[in-house]
Amino acid sequence: MHDPGVSVRVDDGVVTLSGEVNSWGIRQAAQECAYRVGGVLDVANDIRVRPVDGVRRSDTEIARAVRDTLKWEVFIPDQQIRSSVTDGRVTLEGQVPLYRQRDDAESAVRDLAGVTNVINHIEVVAPPVAAADLRKAIQGALQRQAERESKAIALDVELPFR
Repeated sequence: MHDPGVSVRVDDGVVTLSGEVNSWGIRQAAQECAYRVGGVLDVANDIRVRPVDGVRRSDTEIARAVRDTLKWEVFIPDQQIRSSVTDGRVTLEGQVPLYRQRDDAESAVRDLAGVTNVINHIEVVAPPVAAADLRKAIQGALQRQAERESKAIALDVELPFR
């Protein structure tokens, strides 16, 4: 395979990326770079992902690598995430309580050898909060705010002279 490379074409503010790279992560990084250029609102990402030196991993090998990677990432609740792999395309599904965990899961698997695409369908579902707990937290915050504000108040009292 020739050296991976990306071609960039700009027409009336629309950026078209094309070429071949050896990982999904590089493909995504090129797209993110294009968006960081002032005035760019639209990007057509036609970059193809090709395995390094023609080495191909089976979908089973990729699925195993995805699972192992998710297990090793301490900030990702790996048991709440499922993956499926078809022709190198990894689809992530499940539910996590934080957006950061959703993004971290995608970042963790996008550079794995053989991955040609990552589709992130992980939902962010915040844990339910009891009304009593919410009331208590808000009351506590208001009380702390009132205490801070009261320290900023200074009173000078002058009594009439008798």
